[in-house]
Amino acid sequence: MDLKVVAGFLKKGDRFLLVRRPLNKRRGGLWEFPGGKVEDGETLEEAIKRELKEELGIETKVKRFLGKINYQYPEGEIELNLLEIETEEEPILKEA
Repeated sequence: MDLKVVAGFLKKGDRFLLVRRPLNKRRGGLWEFPGGKVEDGETLEEAIKRELKEELGIETKVKRFLGKINYQYPEGEIELNLLEIETEEEPILKEA
């Protein structure tokens, strides 16, 4: 399982957005920045916009790329790309 994923860092004032992984999924119950898998042929910006629309129902704008971290798990490697994002909308959890 080698995956390329993208996560969005959304900060408003002194608060930032985290979501909790569903208990029935891998690493369930852990907190993380919202995001998900980058599909074949998709840019990081396209992926984060799609994922946040699907998960939270918000339209976002990417401000900048913050960095990339590779994690090695027993089942494979994950490349996590973190993007700073902004939105005027209020997130509503759609996936559980």
